[in-house]
Amino acid sequence: MASSCDGEAAAAAPLLEEKPTAVYIEGCPGCAIDREKAENTGIPYLRFFHIWIINLVVCLPISSIFPLVYFMISTSWAIGLILGPSIGGYLAQIIYLSLHILVFIRFPYFLPCLCITAFCFVILLSCVWLQVCLVNKSYSC
Repeated sequence: MASSCDGEAAAAAPLLEEKPTAVYIEGCPGCAIDREKAENTGIPYLRFFHIWIINLVVCLPISSIFPLVYFMISTSWAIGLILGPSIGGYLAQIIYLSLHILVFIRFPYFLPCLCITAFCFVILLSCVWLQVCLVNKSYSC
């Protein structure tokens, strides 16, 4: 008789017990990373790539990176020397073709300068609002 009571108790127990849910504190960078890991259960290839790049940069001595950095700087400088004046000249010519605003007609290179200023301002704002991934010690997670 005792075995039938044990069987009924075992049958009444749920097969899969619920795991306790994690508590995430709003504003905690470590909790934000933990929440992102819980939501994305796949293989984090992008994070692996970032870790690989960081390890590559940290492990290589500066003397071995210098030729690559010099090549990248000179290449970007050359591309900027070609594309910068051509984009500026194109934006200055658009004013004569379609925009008949007095300021742009009097100062034809005001539009290229305005565009590059807006572009730099967007980059500045995106750098200011980058997510911080260092855990602050004031949170008790």
